[in-house]
Amino acid sequence: MRDAVCVSCNSLRRLGIVVALGLTLAAGRASPSPTFVGIGRLGDAPAISADGVVVVGQDAGSGLAVRWGAESGLVALGDFGGGSSSSKAWGVSADGSVVVGQGHPAVGEEAFRWAGEGMLGLGDLPGGAVNSDARGVSADGLTVVGIGSSNHPDRPLSMREAFRWTAADGMVGLGTAPCPVQLPEDCTRGSEAHGVSADGAVTVGSTTNSDLGRRAVRWTQDGTMRFLGELPPGSRSPESEARAVSANSIVVVGSSMSGAIEAEEAVRWTQEGGIFGLGQLVEEAGFYSRALAVSGDGAVVVGTAAGTGQQDEAFIWDTENGMRALHQVLSSLGLEVSGWELIGATGVSADGKTIVGYGKAPWNTGPAAVDVWIATIPEPHTALLLGMGLAMLAGARRARIGSPRRR
Repeated sequence: MRDAVCVSCNSLRRLGIVVALGLTLAAGRASPSPTFVGIGRLGDAPAISADGVVVVGQDAGSGLAVRWGAESGLVALGDFGGGSSSSKAWGVSADGSVVVGQGHPAVGEEAFRWAGEGMLGLGDLPGGAVNSDARGVSADGLTVVGIGSSNHPDRPLSMREAFRWTAADGMVGLGTAPCPVQLPEDCTRGSEAHGVSADGAVTVGSTTNSDLGRRAVRWTQDGTMRFLGELPPGSRSPESEARAVSANSIVVVGSSMSGAIEAEEAVRWTQEGGIFGLGQLVEEAGFYSRALAVSGDGAVVVGTAAGTGQQDEAFIWDTENGMRALHQVLSSLGLEVSGWELIGATGVSADGKTIVGYGKAPWNTGPAAVDVWIATIPEPHTALLLGMGLAMLAGARRARIGSPRRR
């Protein structure tokens, strides 16, 4: 009888090992192996190309815009010359060949587009001070969006205004929410563009005036502006901001003031479903969250949120798992992230598998959190398969060690 039981146990163990190996191999075929690496001190707002290969930001040492690739390493993009030696990259095209940001010419600050042959100044909107900043770029690198400085139509004051730039049309202002008729002289207003769809047709950002506060908006190619809406603000003033849009322009992400949590909450807008709050890392009042980037199909969202002790933490959100602290996700995949403070996730590849962000490395003893990292993770279902496979292999090994030996 004992021999029969042992044979049965051995068969079960062999079956477990076969199933575990099958699950693990399936996971390996479906997605690349998890990785995590620090890539340098590139500031607090790095962006990543849609293919997950190129990261851009600002070198903390030189103060210059930089482009990073696994093979090329850090490459400084320079500056305009004539002004202070400083520049910052905010956005990158799908294949990493075009970078946009802000530099310092002899006068003021100016948006730039870099395509491998030095910085091209994009100018500014008419009437204002020279103060423009490119924040996003289309997949092909031909459409740039950002923030410019234009003349207030009611009085001679500069205001910040969202822009869209192409080589054919130059820099075109996208406008702002109008001021109330009864407050034309006392109303201040402006707008900002932070993201653009892959085809350059849809721009997202926010508009502000003294009456409305800050409201998330979506501009179409013809300049039409549409308000995206807010979460119920409770006792607080309604406020929202859009930070990124999916490649197909269907999903917009950002944040909205939420009365439910008494703080800013990461949100996801769709044309069919409207606004949806993504929650918090800590389910208590006053713990904020803010979405900063979205995958190409809108299924994966990353950003920053208040964690335990109100310490800012990078998060990842998807429909299967909701909002999770990225540090915990990476640790669960067996990656060595101890000692790292992952403060914000600021970019994600089109497939949602490669994430870039900033924080403090274990060796950073200073106050500045400017250490940039890049992580590659499996898709949610693949991570589950991988975890099941590893768990079953471990269980089979324990069973083999703990069972009596046959004689």
